[in-house]
Parts: sequence; structure tokens; C-alpha cells
Amino acid sequence: MKVIEDIYGKLKIVPLVLCDDYTVSAKICETLAETGLTAIGFNILSHGSFRMLEKLVLDFPQIEIGATNIFDAAGFMSASLVGAKFISSSGMNSELYTAVRTRYNDAHFLPGVVTPSEVLESLSNGFKAMNLCPAEYLNGKQLLDYYVSVFPQVKFVVRGGITIANMDDYLIKSNVIGISLPEIADAELIETQNFVEIKRRAKQAIDKGLGIKAEFGIN
Repeated sequence: MKVIEDIYGKLKIVPLVLCDDYTVSAKICETLAETGLTAIGFNILSHGSFRMLEKLVLDFPQIEIGATNIFDAAGFMSASLVGAKFISSSGMNSELYTAVRTRYNDAHFLPGVVTPSEVLESLSNGFKAMNLCPAEYLNGKQLLDYYVSVFPQVKFVVRGGITIANMDDYLIKSNVIGISLPEIADAELIETQNFVEIKRRAKQAIDKGLGIKAEFGIN
């Protein structure tokens, strides 16, 4: 089974897509796959999102398709059953912890955390990879610097306010294994089905990410 670092890949860039129309989402997957990106997160917007996700997982086996914004046990179970490769929440509660513990699946679950107490609780529940959200709005850069010494065993995917312009602030952090980038395929581009611009932004993010890796010697 892949570890979470394998799923997010060496680029660590994960487009975050808000769309539950299969035809449009499939075209987005096709477009992003052409750029070399290997993981895409889809926000769960409705029950239809799960049906769409199931088809995407089958039709794009070369892409790690994930379900994001899971809030309850039913959502977690549904995402697991349709084959999501990673599942993340924006926060946590006892219902979600119980659901994750009681159902075996191959998906990697990323509990949503912000505070040290939340990180500690997720650690006590067996998680060493977590979803820091909303990072940019809650001094995420400073939190990551603090957490690298206090919780050296924990790795983070960061979400919330991350853009192509500020992504380097996060990619240089040694405890960051992925960044969620909704800007690559934002709502306007999805609505107008502007796949050319989606591809351009993906390539822009990739080029910037590769430059950051080269400049700072990041593996």
C-alpha cells in the first residue's frame, strides 16, 4: 500500500476541485494528467459527488483521486466505498474518529487540525499525517515552524488560502507533504470550462514548485 507521501508525489501539488459534474470533472482529470500531476482532490458537494468520484477512480487509475471536506461517518464510509485514495476533513469529531477506526480501507485519512491539542488528539488516534486547515488564515507558516520541533513525527497537507503566489512559503517547510491548490481549477474556470487556462495554471504551479525544490535542495 502506498504511503501518503507517495500519493501526493514529489511535486506535492494537489489541485482542489469543486465540481460534481462527471463530464467536466473527467475533462479536468484528463487535462491535469497531461501536465504530470498525479493527485487531485474533489470537494464533496452532494451525494452526486460520490457517484462521480466512483467513476473517476475507475476511469483514471493513473491519478490518485481523493475526497475532501468529509464531515461525518456517512461521508467517510461513502468515500471509502467508492475507492477514494485519500480522504480529508477540515476538522474532527468523535464520530469521524470512530468511523475511521471501525472500517478497514486502503484510503489514507487526513484529520483536520489547527491547534496543538487537535494535533495531539490525532496522534493519540494513530495519525501522523494531518490536514492543516485553514492554513493561510490562521498563521499556518508560523504554526508549521512551531510544529516541526514540537511534533517532529507529524507531516501536514496544508489547505486554505494557498495560491500559486504564496505556495513557496509552504513547500519549503520540511513537515509539509502536500498543498491543496484550488486556484488551478477555480470556480470560474470550471463554470466556463476553460481547460486551456486550467492547464496553464497547472504548468505554472509545477514550474514554480520545481524551481523551489531546486533552489532549496528539497527532495
